[in-house]
Amino acid sequence: MQNVTHQIQVDCDHGIRRIVGTGAVRIFAALALLVSIFTSMSLAQARPPDSEIYALETIGTSLNAYTTTGSSVWNNHHGWSTNTPPDDPCEGAWFGVQCDAGNHHIVGIVIPNNNVHGTLPDATVWANLPQLLYISLNNDFISGTIPDLSVLPNLLDFSIIGDSDVFGQFPAYLTGSIPSLAALTQLQTLRIGSNHLTGSIPDLSTLTNLQTIDVSSNQLTGTIPDLTNNTQLSLVSFRNNYLTGSLPALAQITFLMRFEAGGNYLTGTIPPIVSLQYLSRFYVNNNQLTGPMPDIHNMPAMNDLNLSYNQLSGPIECLGVAAPCSSGLSQLIAIDVSRNQLGGPFPTLDGLGNLQYFKVSYNRITGPIKAMPAQQQQMISEVCPNPMNLTAQPGIDDYWPSTIQGNPNPWWGPAGAYNSCDLILRAEFD
Repeated sequence: MQNVTHQIQVDCDHGIRRIVGTGAVRIFAALALLVSIFTSMSLAQARPPDSEIYALETIGTSLNAYTTTGSSVWNNHHGWSTNTPPDDPCEGAWFGVQCDAGNHHIVGIVIPNNNVHGTLPDATVWANLPQLLYISLNNDFISGTIPDLSVLPNLLDFSIIGDSDVFGQFPAYLTGSIPSLAALTQLQTLRIGSNHLTGSIPDLSTLTNLQTIDVSSNQLTGTIPDLTNNTQLSLVSFRNNYLTGSLPALAQITFLMRFEAGGNYLTGTIPPIVSLQYLSRFYVNNNQLTGPMPDIHNMPAMNDLNLSYNQLSGPIECLGVAAPCSSGLSQLIAIDVSRNQLGGPFPTLDGLGNLQYFKVSYNRITGPIKAMPAQQQQMISEVCPNPMNLTAQPGIDDYWPSTIQGNPNPWWGPAGAYNSCDLILRAEFD
């Protein structure tokens, strides 16, 4: 009886195990099927919405990415096609198209230097790309106007710098005015230089993340906007326009590295810049600025300063290390303050071991000239005309050689002629 009971127990255990085993297999198979289904669904969804793809096709058509024959003037148009239904631009690796990590959205159209010709479609097309972060068509041939960019609230970079042909002309360029940028609060880079844009520069106060703005070489009018809120700027270029008014305050832009506003009609004085310890290039030449030179005595990054062709007055102070100045301009390579009304004594150049270009001609500098430091003998310089008295300068020829790279040194003149700047042979180095 005991043996029978044991056998029944064994049979039951085996049966249960068989049942449980069969169920486990079925459950595992069901789970595998579900995983497969969800994976397939996920893969099917890992593609931008059709609205984004069709918007991209419309942009490609507007920029002549393809013609009816499938050819293109682009240097590279890989992936751009008129297939129906359209290919996945993320999986198909359309040239210049960037997608997010999950291939769910188009985030960039980056096609610089690609011989792209055409116009930008209107805002209704761009509105279908709400996740777009980057638009870069630099050095292509884009014409027409800039669309309303407020439909792209996440945009970080808008760059369409014009290109020119071998004759220096612009066969295609942006025209019209710059639209409002107020809604682009995430924008970091705006580069639309070398076009034919007109009108004024829009308000920038809401663009607190802006790091680069280049609107140079256009036909813009009006004033330079206030930059109080744009404290993240590092590169600013307003040069070669028709801008009027005064220069904006700059001291609050702590990380500013490059500021260009030359070639305009700006008036007033140059704002303080001495606190900008990262500033390396400062160009405000060819304006109508008045007042003194800005204090630059302790700017360790400064290497290129151009204040020429203005109406600046007062002395040239604190270039070298003579008291009360310091050696804070040790990286200075070029300085041009020519064509102003600067006076006072000739500045010392001691401590400026990297200086290569020095232009102070057409000013009112007086007094004796300082000897040329030996380490600067190959410097290209232009100091005349100025009403300087150059008498009693023994040995000056030892410091200022008669020629530099085959050009007459503007300091050099016949022996014994050092009594007037007018008697020194001068070479122009424009």
